[in-house]
Amino acid sequence: MRRDTMGIILTSNDRIPPITDIRANSALPIAGRYRIIDFVLSCMANSGITNIGVATEANYSSLMDHIKSGKPWDLDRKNWGLNILPPNLEKVSYGSIKGNIDILAGISDFIHRSQQTYVILSLGNSIYNIDFEEVVKNHIESQADVTILYKDMKGMPEREISRFTTLELDKENRITDIEVQPYYPKSSLASMDVYVMEKALLESIVDECSARGDRDFVKDALVKKMTGLRIYGYEYTGYTDKIDSLKAYYRNNMNFLNSDIRRELFNPKNPIYTKTKDQSPTKYGSDASVQNSFISDGCVIEGTVINSVLSRGVKVAKGAVIKNSIIMQDSVRDAFGATLKYLGYSLNSTDLDELNEAKNLLIEQKPLVQAYVIDQVRDKMIGNEAALGVIYSGEAIYTQKENPNLEYVIPKEGSNIWIDSWVIPKNAEHKENAEKFINFLCRPDIALKNFEYITYSTPNEAARELIEDESIRNSEIAFPDLSRYDNLETFQYLGTEADQVYGDLWNKVKSS
Repeated sequence: MRRDTMGIILTSNDRIPPITDIRANSALPIAGRYRIIDFVLSCMANSGITNIGVATEANYSSLMDHIKSGKPWDLDRKNWGLNILPPNLEKVSYGSIKGNIDILAGISDFIHRSQQTYVILSLGNSIYNIDFEEVVKNHIESQADVTILYKDMKGMPEREISRFTTLELDKENRITDIEVQPYYPKSSLASMDVYVMEKALLESIVDECSARGDRDFVKDALVKKMTGLRIYGYEYTGYTDKIDSLKAYYRNNMNFLNSDIRRELFNPKNPIYTKTKDQSPTKYGSDASVQNSFISDGCVIEGTVINSVLSRGVKVAKGAVIKNSIIMQDSVRDAFGATLKYLGYSLNSTDLDELNEAKNLLIEQKPLVQAYVIDQVRDKMIGNEAALGVIYSGEAIYTQKENPNLEYVIPKEGSNIWIDSWVIPKNAEHKENAEKFINFLCRPDIALKNFEYITYSTPNEAARELIEDESIRNSEIAFPDLSRYDNLETFQYLGTEADQVYGDLWNKVKSS
């Protein structure tokens, strides 16, 4: 049954300014280290579904970077696996996307080529953890044409229920009425925007709707075919919600701090997978205090964090208090480092006059700045949204692959240089095994695999010789001749007081 079912994820393009200005809703960070799409993608993978199509609409560069070949979900396969499906406007009515029927029409070739009998169709902006195998089994046993997953939201305010499509069912669980985001909902049974049906039926629905110019899967297909199709409901009793507003985004991040919800969603039997990030563990200072919070890798915590979610790379200075908040990453040192080098100073400067000069120059530059971002710079440059971006060399190789028109340069004024390292603590209990692991990573064939996956330079000369692509093997981006460059420095930890100064000046830049 597992291999006879395929999955289609429609990445939501619901606008939630400003957090979706540069990315699809499904690619939003959540619970610190995850993305929203991780939930539905993990559910499908855990259910043994090995043919999954992710249908994109707009702002999908960040999403593509996150899921890539599907390796974290064991979907990097020769046959089927994970397929990223940008829109094919040639297949869309009137040449523009106006609804999910248009998206499905744009991926009709993928659907048609797939050999599975059944398909699970789901939006990618929902939070849940479910075994789809049981859902498909119920669908077959009930002889339904379409099965819709739903959750009884009884007790939730009407205003919140009206965000969902609501359902009415008879005693046999057959759906008798569907209301799309009703202002006054007659039912508390909320659709989870997850549908099970035969692939042939989905193709027929898409073809028929496209021919009529209909654009909405629920309104134009299911509602209009209520009498002609056997549409049944499958009740899901676990935690679920959809991210369709800032309020919902904040609420769900905060809900993850509830231990009961956390245990339910992050069930070890059905784990939620995500892209791994090559970052150091979080550092906690002697005065750090953390209560009931998600703290991601690469953070430095010197102050107090209470009931909050911190993304990767966040720094909380001594004396700072973060409470009931979601803190996303920012790059103070990269912004000031580039500016300090331009002015002829060290990127590790603690001279207040030099830092204020850099601050003033950054403020002067602001009218030319589209956005201050970190990872998202890849998406913007790939999509030709900006003319210039500050980026790490490993990311530059990836962006050039996606957009050959991009050029990477190291400023003549200088830049930063860094080394990522593996270390063994002096009190390690299994020092010999740790050494064996590092030796394993240093094997040329393994070092080559690491390089190919993360695209950051490898110091392993034997691994470099194994790179088949000559343009990459001799890339000035990956393997620059450092003797040609002056004024290269490594970032140094400047201490708590200096971090506070940098943070205060950066806040003045952004608020000016």
